[in-house]
Amino acid sequence: TMALLGPCVSADTVFIPLQNGVDSKERINRYYPNNLVVDGCAYIVSRLKAAGVIEVTGKWGTMSFGLNGEHDERLDRLYHLVQQADIHVNYSDEIEKIIWDKFIFISAMATATSYFDCSIGQIMEDPKKKDAVVKLIQEVAALAQEKGVVIADHIVHMTLDKMEQMPYDATSSMHTDYLNKRPKTELASLTAYVIRESKKYNLETPEYQRMFDVLRLKSD
Repeated sequence: TMALLGPCVSADTVFIPLQNGVDSKERINRYYPNNLVVDGCAYIVSRLKAAGVIEVTGKWGTMSFGLNGEHDERLDRLYHLVQQADIHVNYSDEIEKIIWDKFIFISAMATATSYFDCSIGQIMEDPKKKDAVVKLIQEVAALAQEKGVVIADHIVHMTLDKMEQMPYDATSSMHTDYLNKRPKTELASLTAYVIRESKKYNLETPEYQRMFDVLRLKSD
């Protein structure tokens, strides 16, 4: 897909990926090494209700982007354009922390909702399921720390608090893909990535591995 963008890309093109995951920048750079690629993410609870119709059900609607400790005037222009579009935007020079805060949240939530086949509200009210989520958060947070990412000391509490703020029936896009029996899911970028990267640092991920083994079979 990235290669198909070639005719639309010039020397001045800036890429800001908003997909779930933490390796989008690296993947884009493989195709376009001479372009500016910055990290970005969005917080929004929504679903595709019909063709061309997006229904927003949550409280969030925030976009973040930036470069770690760097500055580029093209991002200044983009920041003002997004503000004019009445989108809540955060232009940060500590974007890595923001990206990983979200990844810890979305990776644990997507893996758990897909594995348990239920909404986030159902997980939060079940002590055993909630405990499993805590283990997922701890495992992915340990990976972030090994990678040198600065995360909050109370990252488990912060992440659980985000989940508890979501609508009871809310779920993840990965879980929705499983429900709709789509051939492709985010299993590789949200679950397998944590296992694969953790092995590089000799970190154990038993909870991720347990859920991945089941979800991988569902994907076949």
